Amino acid sequence: MFQSILIVPLKLQRRRACIRRNDFLSWETIANKHRTQMIKPSGVRNIGVFKIRNIGDVLMITPALRALRESYPDAKITAVVNSFAAPVLENNPHIDRVLVYDRSPGKSKWAGLVQELRLLREIRRARFDLTVSYTFGERAARYCWLSGARHRIAFKKWNWNQWSWQSYAYTDLLPVPAGFMHEVEWHLWLLEQFDIRSQDKSLCLRTGPEARQWAEQLVAPYRPGKIVHIHPMARWLFKCWDDAKMAAVIDWLELETGAKVFLTADREGDEMARADAIVKLCKSHPVVLAGKTTLTQLAALSGQADCFLGVDTAPMHIAAAVGTPVIGLFGPTGTESWRPWSDRQITLSKPCPCNLEKKQVCDWSGVRACMQAITVEEVKAALQTFL
Repeated sequence: MFQSILIVPLKLQRRRACIRRNDFLSWETIANKHRTQMIKPSGVRNIGVFKIRNIGDVLMITPALRALRESYPDAKITAVVNSFAAPVLENNPHIDRVLVYDRSPGKSKWAGLVQELRLLREIRRARFDLTVSYTFGERAARYCWLSGARHRIAFKKWNWNQWSWQSYAYTDLLPVPAGFMHEVEWHLWLLEQFDIRSQDKSLCLRTGPEARQWAEQLVAPYRPGKIVHIHPMARWLFKCWDDAKMAAVIDWLELETGAKVFLTADREGDEMARADAIVKLCKSHPVVLAGKTTLTQLAALSGQADCFLGVDTAPMHIAAAVGTPVIGLFGPTGTESWRPWSDRQITLSKPCPCNLEKKQVCDWSGVRACMQAITVEEVKAALQTFL
């Protein structure tokens, strides 16, 4: 098994490495060179797309998956993602298969090694002709390299020199475009250099009939009133808004506008505790679903809502993907790259002191000044736009 995994790719890589050493070009020149070179569909039967990151990151590649499907309609497309992010691709019509890297906590080193070898075996069996890596990191580079694909394209990370082993894992490396681009745009930009493109650049997330029925039954008692889905937490505390302000907005929605609020949170202890703290500050009684929904149920709930309010985290991107108007509260994270990818969105943000002064790095310690600067009145005004 190890011979089949290791020896063939090494031979391929030595050949490619010699070409690079003898004819090394600047990354800008390589980008210009590839703009007119399309990888012919007739030579591509199996495609692997690697995004071994978080849920929101995986959702950002769905327009790129559509572009690949439209350019290679007869190819078999496989996405390789973390296990916890796989549900956002469950019903995606542009892919044929999902392979997962199991991120389950508590595994022994031996169990982790066995699982990784199994994944490598599946990658080798897929016989990829083309791999696209949207993940900076050794694991994705290793998987693409060991896949044996003839074409292995990726972005060049800023700190990879020309002799980095990760550079040799790919046959075609392009520089990250200069300036600020949304995550969706730079995923598409990489493919466009090979004339792989699509006119439809929207996110794609489709929930199954069971999740939709669950969500419809959940909100039915509160219709014809307005439904607002609020997900006020993130794993990182510096992305969160002030609890008292969030409680004030919930009370305003329920007691003054007549809307019904559905509050969700992840099952993690910190998010559950924070949701509980917000609810205790409320005078109203929102429907609390903290820790009680699956990822597909959360998406279906957003699809039933008239508006979504939340911070920069996966549920915000999920709401945009299912077509719900989104109000996103942003602090230290860049709105240029991570704003909701939707025509119906309002992004509220304030200057980040730690970024401007470059003296303080955002961490887990508390709500940042930039988030606290967003006022209740600003959020109310944004909600009124959609309600």
